[in-house]
Amino acid sequence: MLCFRASWMGDGQMLEPMRARVRSAGLEGRVSLPGFTADRQAVLRAFRDAQVFLFCHKTPESPRNLIEALISASPIVGYGGAYARDLISARGGGVLVAPDDVAAAAGAVAALAADRPRLADLIARAARDGAPYDDESVFRHRSNLIRQHL
Repeated sequence: MLCFRASWMGDGQMLEPMRARVRSAGLEGRVSLPGFTADRQAVLRAFRDAQVFLFCHKTPESPRNLIEALISASPIVGYGGAYARDLISARGGGVLVAPDDVAAAAGAVAALAADRPRLADLIARAARDGAPYDDESVFRHRSNLIRQHL
């Protein structure tokens, strides 16, 4: 049996239904849903502690959390889009699937859990993809993307 721990930090209209689903599946001991977390250090600690960052945004945007994951050596696993693909294009620090393909995202996580050497390699690749990003370069990168696509 596959053992895992997951933490979902954030808020939104689906948080309570998600909590109910976790309870009904008996996963309270494995899945943490703290909601919005204002403590920046706690958020960064969660990124650093994670073996993967499961990304499932449904809107086309350039969320800062993708860069934070890479800087923390947490590979991006989940829904692909132009921004996520661009961030990991140099070193391959993630596994991207089609947007809204929940089964493929879950399969990617399960495959990495079953292939620890591949996961270790992906973690190293994520760290290399995140290395160029400091505050100034992140702002410049995002500004250039906005200019390019608007």
